[in-house]
Amino acid sequence: MHQIFREKGYKAPSNDSDGAFQWTFNTTQSYFEHIHSDPERSKDFNTFMSGSRSTRSHWTDWFPVESEIMSDAISGANDILLVDVGGGNGHDLTRFVTKYPSSCGRLILQDLPNLIENLQGLSPGIQAMGHDFFIPQAIKGARVYYTHFVLHNWPDNKCRHILRNLMTAMKPNYSKILLNESVLPDTGCPSSLAAGDINMMSIMGGMKRKEGQWLEILRLVDLHVVKIWKSPNPRNEEAVIEAVLPAFGEVPG
Repeated sequence: MHQIFREKGYKAPSNDSDGAFQWTFNTTQSYFEHIHSDPERSKDFNTFMSGSRSTRSHWTDWFPVESEIMSDAISGANDILLVDVGGGNGHDLTRFVTKYPSSCGRLILQDLPNLIENLQGLSPGIQAMGHDFFIPQAIKGARVYYTHFVLHNWPDNKCRHILRNLMTAMKPNYSKILLNESVLPDTGCPSSLAAGDINMMSIMGGMKRKEGQWLEILRLVDLHVVKIWKSPNPRNEEAVIEAVLPAFGEVPG
């Protein structure tokens, strides 16, 4: 890291294909291109992510799902309740189904087609769909478009691209985006979270972000932040950032 930063003038990378990872492995592939180019490596990555998240408090344990999602959401079984964008093996939706087995509406798991094609053992009630979140969202008018630790992988410009693609599918005054992400404190950041920030920077040009940084990204794509719901666990930096399309004439923020 010292050597590459000296060569790059000690500037944080803004390109996910030209950073410390590419320099180290002498490749032009992005981190995820590298991971998904090998089926065994891709499987190992998703197994690790499923395992690491299974030990953490789940967002449905502290986010008010019933009042914020289900209270006025679904009129029929064919309506789409939640799209898990970049959801890997479906670990988040599996936990959701376990907690809300009788929830009305369809649950859609999205990830890259090569991962979805090899997916096995998906819980009943979850529909898998190949999708690249760097193209416009194919599922229109869902109640919720949900991501878990997706945007922290990417620099700001890529985050805005992902969000704009979701916005093209949102139904005004109905759809919402839920970003399940780390929200770092402005000062006194624990060393483990700072290490996570360095990790995101070194392999993908991404970052762990403070509240103000999240608000700025959402403001720049004209999304209105309803609320940032933070985990009550003091050792858990996770939050759910709830955002919607602004009402007509409303200034985003």
